[in-house]
Amino acid sequence: MKRMYLKAERNVVGLPLIPGINSEEQFLEIRDVLVTACKSFEGVLEVTEPNTIKLDELKPKELKKMIDRGTVGKPEDTYSKSSGVARWWPQGRVVAYGIDHGFQIVINQYEHLQIEWTIHSGAYVTSFHKFFKALNNFHKHLKRKQLGGFWKDPKYGYISVDPAKFGTMFTCELDFTVHAIPMYFSKEEIVEECDNVLGILVTPLAARNMYTMRVKEPQC
Repeated sequence: MKRMYLKAERNVVGLPLIPGINSEEQFLEIRDVLVTACKSFEGVLEVTEPNTIKLDELKPKELKKMIDRGTVGKPEDTYSKSSGVARWWPQGRVVAYGIDHGFQIVINQYEHLQIEWTIHSGAYVTSFHKFFKALNNFHKHLKRKQLGGFWKDPKYGYISVDPAKFGTMFTCELDFTVHAIPMYFSKEEIVEECDNVLGILVTPLAARNMYTMRVKEPQC
């Protein structure tokens, strides 16, 4: 395995989706709730105060650098404008990092919460479980604060600003090499081995119907 990228997006029950926010104060309210909840992360995913960046406090050049690096989306792009997520930008927007800087949280971009973790080495299966444990702790923290946790519909799954994303709102990308000599292994056998690797990771989720797998055609 060379790289694993995990991303989960969530919206919080009781708070308006970003296109429905009608004041700067509401953006700030959502930001404060979620920044506090970020303190529930532990270990290498722990988010400290110095690693919590409020975009509305950045100088224009620093903000432009974050946009150019792709850390946050461009507020002037067609989707941001048409969906309404760019209003009062960058008020209430936050980017935060864990002790492991591959772990990143973006607040109030397209959804209330976007959590990403890129792992380049180590115990991938353990990291996979840590990610979901952290997400679960975040959910519990919101419930303790008298919020309803993450917004989820029994039929459609997690609710998004974009109806095409309804469902798990979770992405797992894996880059790995299967060491096989083409003259001894068919392409189908190599693809089967790839599926075995994926199965180790997603089995805990499959048991709870928490994922839908879309596998790109491997390059052999």
